Amino acid sequence: MEAIQRQRRRRIGILVGLAILLIVATFIALNFGRYSLSLADVRQTFHLLLRGQAATIPREHYLVIANIRLPRLSANICIGAALAVSGASFQALFENPMASPNVLGVNHGASLGAALAIISYASNQVTILAAFVMGLLAVGVTFAVSRLFRMQRTLALLLAGMVIGSLFQAALSYVKLIADVENALPEITYWLMGSFSSITWQRVNMILIPMLIGFVIIFGQAKALNLLTLGEEKAQTLGIHLRWTQGLLILAATLLTASSVAVTGMIGWIGLVVPHICRLIIGQDYRYLLPCSALFGAIFMVCIDTVARSWAQTEIPIGILTALIGAPIFFSLLIGGKSDGFNR
Repeated sequence: MEAIQRQRRRRIGILVGLAILLIVATFIALNFGRYSLSLADVRQTFHLLLRGQAATIPREHYLVIANIRLPRLSANICIGAALAVSGASFQALFENPMASPNVLGVNHGASLGAALAIISYASNQVTILAAFVMGLLAVGVTFAVSRLFRMQRTLALLLAGMVIGSLFQAALSYVKLIADVENALPEITYWLMGSFSSITWQRVNMILIPMLIGFVIIFGQAKALNLLTLGEEKAQTLGIHLRWTQGLLILAATLLTASSVAVTGMIGWIGLVVPHICRLIIGQDYRYLLPCSALFGAIFMVCIDTVARSWAQTEIPIGILTALIGAPIFFSLLIGGKSDGFNR
């Protein structure tokens, strides 16, 4: 009993430490960018904002912090947490530590929706909505097609996701083929590489509700996720309504992923790598793994995006950096024997 209490205190301590690290990383990130700000400038700006004296803040400082960096960092935190949590959820759902948020084709669907909106010269808001709706549609089609397969449910979903994802990818390739090479094609290509460069408070507000719904559902099903890692048969014998629970969790994880992809484009590896790192830090218990993944994913995204917008004169697409960093980390976990799956 005492050992359990020690482990619980250790896990809570880790979560508190990650929360503090996220606050520190966010505050430091406010100083970086093309317009240089010192720690003193940021501290003074927040001090005046909290005192209700916004009018006394230098105009450049207010615009950079309140209108550019704060919405961007808010999106970093939300999307980093969302991708990591959805990745952890899919890994439990499919009893496969290699599962990622794209396993059901949501990224391909969202990409096709955005590409269709771009070649139609739609507004940014319409592009986001199209990406979000097509991402949900791709998962819905995957779910429907999986019912036609006479095999284990999770395997059917995985195979259906591969089929539907390939079809949406083919459609995306055709859209790129017919796109205007001067305007639409470069925009589609840049969108597919992922970026936070166009984030505004309006875009952040657009994803808050679907993300909130997704987080509430998944965190509320933490115990069910623990049981699902034991396998479908054991989970059912322990009282899990398999079809209902899987459907609910897939919907929640898809909301998180589709919301993220809709506003930033394709950002890979976070949903795959972060849950693995968090399992090494805090263990397999989803009651602690989910908040750890959310916090670590948010920290990771804040740091990566800070590098993306500060490293060079031209902003580096975030998807390139997550791949450059995520792939070697995942490779090191594999060769180190740290990615063996779930404890059974």
